[in-house]
Amino acid sequence: IKKKQLNLDSQSLNDKVNEITAKLLAKGITTLQNLEVWIKLFNYDIKTNQNQWLHLLTNSLKEWWSSDSFGEKFTDKCYHRKVIWFLHPSRYNTIEEDFRKVFKELVELNADRFHFDNKCWDEDSRNELKNHVIESLSKQDGSINEWTWLLSLIIKIPSKQLSKQNKKHKCDSDASFWTKNSVISNEDEKEEKVSQNKEELFKSELEYCVACVGWKEFLIECQTIAIIDHLWKFIQKMLKTLGTIIKDDKLTFFLCDFLKKDENEERIRKLGENVIGLSKLDLAMEKFVDYKKLTDNFMIVLRSYFEKSPMELNTLYEFCRNLDHHYLSDFETKFEKEKKLLGDSSKEFQLMVDREKSELFHIMWKRQTTHNSDPISIIVSIFKQADSDWGNLISKIRNNTLQYIDLEPYKITNWKLEMNILFSDTKHQEKNTAQDYSQNIENALYFLETEEHWKLLKKATDIIQNIHQIKTTVDDKDWHNFVEIIDQSEKKKIQTSIKKASGWYLKCKDYFGDISDKKDMLELICNNKEKIQALANDEIFTNRQQFELLTKRMDDSQNEKFRQLAGTLPEVNEKMKERIWGIKFQSSCELAKTILTLSEQKSKFCDKLAKCLDMDFKELLGLVEEGDQLSVVKGLGQFERAGQTGKWVLDDYETMFGLHQLNAFPNFSAKIKSKMDKYEGLILQFGMTCLNCDLIENTLDRLKLVLQYEICKDIYAIRIDYWERGKRDKKEKLILQ
Repeated sequence: IKKKQLNLDSQSLNDKVNEITAKLLAKGITTLQNLEVWIKLFNYDIKTNQNQWLHLLTNSLKEWWSSDSFGEKFTDKCYHRKVIWFLHPSRYNTIEEDFRKVFKELVELNADRFHFDNKCWDEDSRNELKNHVIESLSKQDGSINEWTWLLSLIIKIPSKQLSKQNKKHKCDSDASFWTKNSVISNEDEKEEKVSQNKEELFKSELEYCVACVGWKEFLIECQTIAIIDHLWKFIQKMLKTLGTIIKDDKLTFFLCDFLKKDENEERIRKLGENVIGLSKLDLAMEKFVDYKKLTDNFMIVLRSYFEKSPMELNTLYEFCRNLDHHYLSDFETKFEKEKKLLGDSSKEFQLMVDREKSELFHIMWKRQTTHNSDPISIIVSIFKQADSDWGNLISKIRNNTLQYIDLEPYKITNWKLEMNILFSDTKHQEKNTAQDYSQNIENALYFLETEEHWKLLKKATDIIQNIHQIKTTVDDKDWHNFVEIIDQSEKKKIQTSIKKASGWYLKCKDYFGDISDKKDMLELICNNKEKIQALANDEIFTNRQQFELLTKRMDDSQNEKFRQLAGTLPEVNEKMKERIWGIKFQSSCELAKTILTLSEQKSKFCDKLAKCLDMDFKELLGLVEEGDQLSVVKGLGQFERAGQTGKWVLDDYETMFGLHQLNAFPNFSAKIKSKMDKYEGLILQFGMTCLNCDLIENTLDRLKLVLQYEICKDIYAIRIDYWERGKRDKKEKLILQ
């Protein structure tokens, strides 16, 4: 906005000043030209509405100070540039005292945003401030006072700040201040704590010094200003202290680390070129880089490859664990032997660090042993053995000779990461080839990890297929291929290439999807063949009325386990009917896929089936009373199975008569007559069903086992007669088929 646009000369200022100011501010003060117009408003003599005018300009000053721009060039707050512009005598001296006071208050509130060591000061802004200060010094008209006030605000010499804090906290000593009045009983610990705190303080003071390196010329040229003189002397003092530390070989790893970061070392050289012995500094920093690398690698190796530090290395380990506050010279003098060994083995240690994140190398490392007595030599010896395996693996991958059997020790998940580490030094083209090969390795590893799953799937499918009453008759090519893969993985693993094993995995996954979380279900089926068969074909599970009777008895049982499963067993039985037993499968693959669906996580069917199969089925069926047992065996098919698979079981002596009757006793015949009449201890067992002699007599015509039954009764009588005569050498249970 130009002055002529405001029409200041053509309008009555007393009547229109509010309107003019509002328009000026509303337009936005974005250019230095606008600012020059705006600053003149602070010097008008207003005869009416003075309070309103004062309020308006005060607010505009505050808004300008907190705005995010300054002139055409700069964005953000730009506090340092605003204060330099505003304090220039050509502007500041023309402003009313009330406005100066407001401005100074704003500056004091925000001075911490543009302290002398702040990064907001660039070369242009530093030169601008320097030129204004030097100009004011030369004029000797008192204008230097405002600049001195500003410099006192933004220069915060660390030692002066510490002095103020010490007075505030009324500390008796440096130690009590830096430990924050904490009680330290151990004198050595107290001394170490004080030393560390002083070192950290010295580092922060050096940090302030290097942040002021851009002001060096200004500090040298303007030492007539007290605060500038104090700062320059402080910097010289810090540099001399650092020079003495370097000269006396008292540089710690902590200070060296600070010097090496950012551009601190270069800035120290620039500030202290006439104070510090630069050749000594060069030598110290060379040592630091070397020692720091050795100790860092040593610590990484110990922490990554050992569960705990070898006892012989504990002293060095503790030294390195608190490395920051140790002198470089201590490492040289106290660990001369270890330093030499670490230096001689630096290549091996660096390679171990490079492979720190490799699961592959850690597996190789753990397989090695050594008989070397020196701990560092042990580490190197183990590394060389593991490195040999590492090199062999790289060679096999490069030559495309890696076999499926080679992967067995390396069941890791992220082969792409491993390839990046294995071939970290190779050319781009070779790395791409290795990455392509890594996909085959990953697939082969997936097959290796799930190989047992696939075998279980085949076995479980065969079990269900054999139990299922509706047999699959369709020629299943996919199932045939799957079975062939399983056979080859068992018989030809040694000759199998990575590419072929990768193909196995892709085919199996294509047939059945991901089965990595299906193992529990498959194991349940494979490990409980007889119980699965009972669930499928035993009439007590397949006949609705009999199953309802069974579940009712479970619910009423004294056995808590049966009561808990009274609700679960019907759910399991029904789902097996719906998913498996009641379905006619078109192929073995279809059956296998259905079996895999049983392990859905949402329904937790696998857990429920496991609990049911964990029951003692013989005890479970025993819940049904003898009268109910007749209904259990009334199915014709079941009688046929009794004839085909039934076993005649004659109890042993101890079961029939007890341990206390192992020896002959009087009236033996009288005591066992009741047992003999009922043929107690003679049962017919088939599947999960057991029939005693009473039940056998009632169903004998349908069992079609009359001849067998008569023979068993004769054998029973012979055994009893044998025992009655006092013979005890044939006491075991007898099973006849």
